[in-house]
Amino acid sequence: MKSVLFVCTGNICRSPIAEGLFRRLLGNRKDIEVGSAGVHAVRGQPPSTHAIEVCAEEGVDIRELRSQPLTSALINRASHIFAMTGAHVEAISMLFPNASDKTFLLREFEETGATSWLDVPDPIGLGRDVYITCAQTIKNALPSVLAFVEESEVTVPSSAWSGGASAYPMSDSPYPAPSILNPPSGSLRKVDPQVFEAITAEEKRQRENIELIASENFTSRAVMETQGSVLTNKYAEGYPGKRWYGGCENVDTVEQLAIDRAKQLFGAEHVNVQPHSGAQANMAVYFSALKIGDRILTMNLAHGGHL
Repeated sequence: MKSVLFVCTGNICRSPIAEGLFRRLLGNRKDIEVGSAGVHAVRGQPPSTHAIEVCAEEGVDIRELRSQPLTSALINRASHIFAMTGAHVEAISMLFPNASDKTFLLREFEETGATSWLDVPDPIGLGRDVYITCAQTIKNALPSVLAFVEESEVTVPSSAWSGGASAYPMSDSPYPAPSILNPPSGSLRKVDPQVFEAITAEEKRQRENIELIASENFTSRAVMETQGSVLTNKYAEGYPGKRWYGGCENVDTVEQLAIDRAKQLFGAEHVNVQPHSGAQANMAVYFSALKIGDRILTMNLAHGGHL
């Protein structure tokens, strides 16, 4: 038996919607149970009116659900915990450290490149249209969540079902160890948590701040989802920690990770990483046409070579 727990803030909008829609997705299956809770929830509150309405439009009745706070008993019972935002994941990891390995973002299993915005925004207090968008976002994420749950070998131990307090014996990862011949198929948060955290922080920075840098082009959410990352939306000429412009702290983190890893991999003393330049495209062209020892005509940067 597997037990899925959806977590949001107050357990009256996002997580009840997820619970209701996931129950419908499961149909009559008996091998997976589902519940929901909130990191700051009070007990016994019904779902919000708009949450009930948008679920009803999907043929799902969540009127009888009641809010409950996230507790150690719920954590122990769950084999998989799916949070609505990165802040929820952090809160769960802080309050219940043993649950870190089985706690995930709801949207992190969506198709690669489908979105760079992993949080499900809180609709509480907003209009019905926002709830419709929220429900659709959750609905779109649930098939990949179910696929992940089905692939995982984690199950609920009998002690949890009988009310025991023992923690789950979670493996480090449901995926095999990465290798050149067997690349990891997990999400970015599992495969490279350092880069994942930097990208999440950059997405939050762009969403919550107003940038007044003329050379930056903060574009629409659709464009950022198309390109697959918010990092390329940040003007960051120069080296990590030595740039003229502000707001580069997360790009600095990612580039420094790339530099340090390249040094270790190749045993190099110096590495120049410029993910926002045409250097990679240029190198691909050079390497396809040149042989070792060939010479090429270039321009000095001082003479406009960078243009």
